[in-house]
Amino acid sequence: MGKKRGIPVRISTMSRPIFALFLLLAPLLAGASAATLDGDRTSLEKLLAEEAAKRALIEAELAPRVSALLDSLSGLSASKPGDPRVQKINAELVALGAPATPLMVVKLDPGSNAKEVDIYLAARVAEILTSIETAPITADLIEIARNGTDRGRRGAILVLGNSSEKDRVGIVLGQLFRDSNLGLELPALRSLARLGGSYGAQALQEALTGSEEVINEALSALTEYGAGESLPLVRELLSKATSERHAEGLLLYFQANHLTLDREDTKNMVTLAANRLIDNKVRRRVLLALPDLDLDWNSSYSKLLTPTKEDSDPKLSQAALICLSRLGHKGEEKDLLKPYKDAIDDDPKASAGYESRAEIYLSLHEYEEALKDYKKAIKLYEESRNSNLYAANQAHIGAARALIFQGEIKDAAKMLEDSSLSTLQLRALATDPDFEPLVSSNKYREVLRL
Repeated sequence: MGKKRGIPVRISTMSRPIFALFLLLAPLLAGASAATLDGDRTSLEKLLAEEAAKRALIEAELAPRVSALLDSLSGLSASKPGDPRVQKINAELVALGAPATPLMVVKLDPGSNAKEVDIYLAARVAEILTSIETAPITADLIEIARNGTDRGRRGAILVLGNSSEKDRVGIVLGQLFRDSNLGLELPALRSLARLGGSYGAQALQEALTGSEEVINEALSALTEYGAGESLPLVRELLSKATSERHAEGLLLYFQANHLTLDREDTKNMVTLAANRLIDNKVRRRVLLALPDLDLDWNSSYSKLLTPTKEDSDPKLSQAALICLSRLGHKGEEKDLLKPYKDAIDDDPKASAGYESRAEIYLSLHEYEEALKDYKKAIKLYEESRNSNLYAANQAHIGAARALIFQGEIKDAAKMLEDSSLSTLQLRALATDPDFEPLVSSNKYREVLRL
């Protein structure tokens, strides 16, 4: 970017390659004699002219194609998320690469009186530009981020987070993050986290001592892009009384980054799970996730969960029992399984009892026991005269899940193939993370009708 009296001067789209080439060649000319310099200047001017002509030719060749693809995108503004037609056009635009970015960036800011179709197209262009090298349009992106409409600025900030010009962009994003009057601190923070480096680390450190909303955004960004050097501040946050406001973010942070919790961290996380001021759904997620964290567990911490085990919310109390059972407390596992054992003893021919207990075994990560109960339930469903064709479908899904957890992909595929699940139901399983091993298997993914 050129400067005049300290004020940024925007370099036009056509002149950016020329300016970049000039910066590259300038040091070679600095020590030359006056006579040599005149000759070099002539050569430089020729090179710059050739570069400008080459760039103009490339953009002229790409313009009809880019325009046609953007028009096609606009025509799909009413489509549903994930529409394969949109994905196909996005992929084609990404494939055109950096030379096409000057032709797309002009659509990034929909303007102040934008129509819905313009807003839609701007959002799609922002997504596309995050997957392309954007060095040719860095100046444009910075200009929009600083002076565009609110939608345009947010789109430009999103794209800048993927820039290869980290120092240049990091300074700009840092300014936008710290200017609270702009209302752009959250998107700027997330882009800084994605950008990485010293600028991202500094912003995240600041954010972890900010407002509740900013802290939650920082935890979310650290979960997505990596913990960096944030652990000391996150530990401090976990130890505070206000940690209840960030319970879910803290859990996801430790889960995603596979960090070790020391004795105090562990106690603080258990305290979160026991905190009645936190939504029960969040507490349940914390309880079920605790055994999978790298904890420094002390059996005395189980006392902190005594009220939770006895809570009137059956799902919450069950989660507490599952948590403690998986952490090695045999008494809680016996208490957890007793109602299901009693139900099976009362009516050993009822498939529902085995299916329900199998779900508990799955939660306990006792997959062999779960598989036995699911198979028993399936057999009882098949033997029942009152059973319909589809009654055992959920048991088939459960059994397949248990098999996948044991690494038995082939057997899991056969279990689903032997069910009465419809094509729609089988395809729906592809969105379940537990079934990802089937989805990624070239040999067995067909069972999901993919």
